[in-house]
Amino acid sequence: MRKILGEIKPYFLPLAAFSFGMHMLLLAPSIYMLMVYDRVLTSRSLETLTVLTFGTVVALLLNLALEVARSRLLSLVGMAVERALGPTVLDAILVRAARSGQLGQTGELRDVAQIKGFLSGIGATALLDAPWLPIYLIVIFMFHPAMGACAVVGMIIMLGMGWLSERVTKPRVERSMVQARAVNQYMESGLRNAEVINVLGLGGTLIKQWGFRNDELLRLQWELTTVSTWIQGSGRFIRQALQVAMMAVGAYLVLHDNAAPGVMMAATMILGRLLQPMESLLAGWKGFVEVRSASQRITNLLKIHVSPVAPMALPVPQGKLTLDRVVYGVRMGDKAIIKGVSLGLEAGESLAIIGPSGAGKSTLARLMVGLLKPQGGVVRIDETDMAQWSRDALGPHIGYVPQDVELFACSVAENIARLGALDGASVVAAARQAQMHEMVSKLSDGYATQLGEGGMSVSAGQRQRIALARALYGNPRLLVMDEPNSNLDTEGEQALLKVMGVLKEQGVTQVIVTHRPNLLNVVDKVLVLREGQVEMFGPRDEVLSKVLRPNQPAVPLKMVAAQLGGNP
Repeated sequence: MRKILGEIKPYFLPLAAFSFGMHMLLLAPSIYMLMVYDRVLTSRSLETLTVLTFGTVVALLLNLALEVARSRLLSLVGMAVERALGPTVLDAILVRAARSGQLGQTGELRDVAQIKGFLSGIGATALLDAPWLPIYLIVIFMFHPAMGACAVVGMIIMLGMGWLSERVTKPRVERSMVQARAVNQYMESGLRNAEVINVLGLGGTLIKQWGFRNDELLRLQWELTTVSTWIQGSGRFIRQALQVAMMAVGAYLVLHDNAAPGVMMAATMILGRLLQPMESLLAGWKGFVEVRSASQRITNLLKIHVSPVAPMALPVPQGKLTLDRVVYGVRMGDKAIIKGVSLGLEAGESLAIIGPSGAGKSTLARLMVGLLKPQGGVVRIDETDMAQWSRDALGPHIGYVPQDVELFACSVAENIARLGALDGASVVAAARQAQMHEMVSKLSDGYATQLGEGGMSVSAGQRQRIALARALYGNPRLLVMDEPNSNLDTEGEQALLKVMGVLKEQGVTQVIVTHRPNLLNVVDKVLVLREGQVEMFGPRDEVLSKVLRPNQPAVPLKMVAAQLGGNP
């Protein structure tokens, strides 16, 4: 955030200068009225009236030019903030979604847009006007101390209204925003499960539950609107009442020959100019509170999910993978999912992770690719802590096939190319390496076939094979696959076995999470994970012989599958 403030700092001086010039020029109508009452009407001089009128019109035109310039500059500030903050916030949201599974929660991006809108709107204008309000107060005191005292009382009352608005509005705004987010998340969850909802006939229940939540949101919004309306109306009433009071004080002074009629009118106009920005602040206080809350949410997000220090550049990894007493839990203090796992793979070795459901296999795989950060211990690639790598730098050297494959809503080629610049030769090479070039060629538009949202235009097995090609794009040195054959048919599984054999010849380190024992034939080592702990780890044949009953001479893969809860 300090970096972003540094980027928009050059705008502050011209904004302050424009605001100062505007407020000086806005004194022109009051001075004009004063001069007309006290000079023109008494002297009956048409020349004086002409000069005063011309000068006032010029001042108002200059004020218009400064106002347009300031408005355009504020729009540039808003755009600069969005351009600087947006990518950082989106990156943090992606990291949070990957680590915690909080999919579809992009509220902080809306917060960035809200900050931009505030900077470009009336809220920022009122804040820029506030520092120059003492100019008007000084001018009123120059007219008469009694008028100045009336203006001071008016400012104190308006400031008190601002304090009251803060106390009354802030908690209601926060409750309303929290409920709005809850309603949106509930509906997003329902849309992600639309297929199950329709099959099980849960549509009516979903709508009913949404209605309960939305009714609560509407109640909170009604309460907030009522309070905001009262505050805005009260601010407008107080401003008008204070102007009446100023007129009364001025009339009293005129009647006692302590002030001229022009002074009375000019002081009343200037008081209006003094109170108008304060009234604008009251009217826009809800927006101010919302922007402050948005800024706090963004700050909290960036504190957790953005590294304060840019990782240094490191040499291309060879693929050696080491886990040293790795511990991981969803939150600090919760029961650990991974409990002190240690293992090592030399570059080019392959490992199968097996074990019953809920053992922590997928979590361990995500730790191995740096998707999760261990709360204890360290994950190293080529003897370097993975946390020291920039994700942009390490990503091209890692291939990852998640358990639940999600493809991007673009073409097959763009998915394989990891959304980067399309290199046709590299895309086809990755597809051939994944043994799925022929499959892609049979699609309606080949590599240009649009996959749609989440890749729903192709089957689950085809999605897995495209994800494998994406993982192999760019010749990574470490490949981690989480049940990559869960949706594959016999042909697809045979293709996967060929891929693993070729990668072994190329010296690519491979880790595969599986329940199917036929993939165990092509790995070097096996890790048996149970309740987040290493039960056995070592060479394949040695571990598999211990998985079966003691003294069992052979290693029937079907029996291994039965004992591990998988499918033969």
